[in-house]
Amino acid sequence: MNTEDKITTYLADETKLYQDWYQLVINNNQDSELQPIGFFPSSEELKAMVQKWWLQLYDKNRVLVKTLFCKTPLRNGETACTWWKRIREFSHESRDLIIAITVDLALAHLFHPSHIEVAVTMIVINHQLDILCEDEDCGQ
Repeated sequence: MNTEDKITTYLADETKLYQDWYQLVINNNQDSELQPIGFFPSSEELKAMVQKWWLQLYDKNRVLVKTLFCKTPLRNGETACTWWKRIREFSHESRDLIIAITVDLALAHLFHPSHIEVAVTMIVINHQLDILCEDEDCGQ
């Protein structure tokens, strides 16, 4: 499945998004097609885990994250934060932003290539860009 198809699937199926995120990011399993065996966290537990994961990632890579999301132009010439501020009320437009961030972040090595689509989709749909992009100097 290509990047656009994965992101479209994740936006249509939140359960698949969280399951893949758990397997790829937390279990470090490079194959999202494998079925989990045994314990699988509840939706509430997964959502809490996502928040913790993002905060740890952001704290550890603050300068890189700010540079990538606030200052680096994406394929349309806007930064991720400028684009997000413009379209955040229109969830149906998030797909193009997620695809653009995914393509550009693949080059920055912030996420492992096996889980970049799930990680970026998770960040966008959980409104982490609202927090990241709230700085006055970000995305202007």
